[in-house]
Amino acid sequence: MCLSIIDRIATNDGKREFIQSDYEEYSYLEAKEFIDNISEQLLKFGNKGDLVIIKEDSPVKQLMYFLSSWKAGLISVILSPNISKENYKRLINKIDPRIIINGEIKLYKDNRASGLDHGSNLFLCALSSGTTGEEKLIWRSYNTWERAFKHQSEIFNINKGNRLLLNGNFHYTANLNGAIHIFYEGGTLVHTKKQKPMEIMNIINKKNIDAIFMVPALYKILTTSDNIQSLEVKSVVSAGSKLDMNTFSRLKEIFPKAKIVEYYGASELGHISYLNFEDSLQKEGSVGRAFPDVQIIIENEKVWVKSPYIADGFPTKHSAGDLGYLDEDNFLFLTGREGNIINKAGEKIMAEEIEKVIMQHPDVNEAVVIGKAHHLKGEEIMAVISIYEKLNEVELKNEIKMFCKRYLEYTKVPKDIVIINSIPRNENGKIDRRLLKQFGNGSLI
Repeated sequence: MCLSIIDRIATNDGKREFIQSDYEEYSYLEAKEFIDNISEQLLKFGNKGDLVIIKEDSPVKQLMYFLSSWKAGLISVILSPNISKENYKRLINKIDPRIIINGEIKLYKDNRASGLDHGSNLFLCALSSGTTGEEKLIWRSYNTWERAFKHQSEIFNINKGNRLLLNGNFHYTANLNGAIHIFYEGGTLVHTKKQKPMEIMNIINKKNIDAIFMVPALYKILTTSDNIQSLEVKSVVSAGSKLDMNTFSRLKEIFPKAKIVEYYGASELGHISYLNFEDSLQKEGSVGRAFPDVQIIIENEKVWVKSPYIADGFPTKHSAGDLGYLDEDNFLFLTGREGNIINKAGEKIMAEEIEKVIMQHPDVNEAVVIGKAHHLKGEEIMAVISIYEKLNEVELKNEIKMFCKRYLEYTKVPKDIVIINSIPRNENGKIDRRLLKQFGNGSLI
């Protein structure tokens, strides 16, 4: 168990670096002392199975309070530090926690009999909005993650001596999983909020980073810089959305000795598939082969998963709503998502199919296709794009439409094209399709 590994290293090698950030750092011994102290304080307020909301600006504090709550037997709900006041109040009412940690530890609800008894050692309640906008509560017990750790270590080339660089907050479960995994291996976590390429490379060089986990949007920023390289990095891992081939290839140039892997997963399903750089050259567009012990099943184009990594409370066979197919070599290709289907006069059109074509245009940086409400057709196709440099927008829009007509059926050519400075993303680095949908139907971004 990860907590016992932390305790053992704190006893035998207490000065080993546990976590470093732009402003904070802990050795394994200091981390153990913090965790022990805070867990004792938490037990004065709650019982095993109680819910605790963690809302901290510092990602390091998010993680340290999570580990402390876990040791106390509590179930943590880590919230984004940038959550709006309205959503914060709404989620408190929805979650109904015993304890809130927001700058200080506070008792929210004094009901000593409120602890949840799921009989499965729950330690995390993650929030996932999916395609509906209504948060789902996803319950996790530690063993649903630990079962995958030995495979993560092998596939991602992670081991005891690694120093893992991670960027972002820990309400994003892929970040949290990456942190717990490196502690499970007895390694060191280095966290940063910095995103500029030279700042990232300085951290890699000065802090002896040999493993990296980031979302594709951050890797894309990193790869825009020329004349950067590290021969020390041995592991580069990506998740959250698909890496484009240009970014994949550029990462191999920057980190020539690294094993570069992206994985496809979901909050409720855990790891589903993985793709390394070598396979990406032969299987462009694929999200890879099934993760060990995972069975991928395609039924009516819908991707279903049987897995030991599925979150508590879900059936052993479950789908996150993605659509796709397996090729003759059992590589998985995603064709879209149920919520991204555009219904144009009864014709079901995959937004992703159109996006792939638009992204081939040399002037387009990013493209998102949405369904815009139409009084007769139900929905019409609208493309929202960002471009590399300022051009004549009228001419470019017409050019992109002509480009689409060369590769798509005429019913799939976007009626409207909107050019914006940058595609909006949520804090996990994923495209905020819901916000773009609102924009398409008259709301401002």
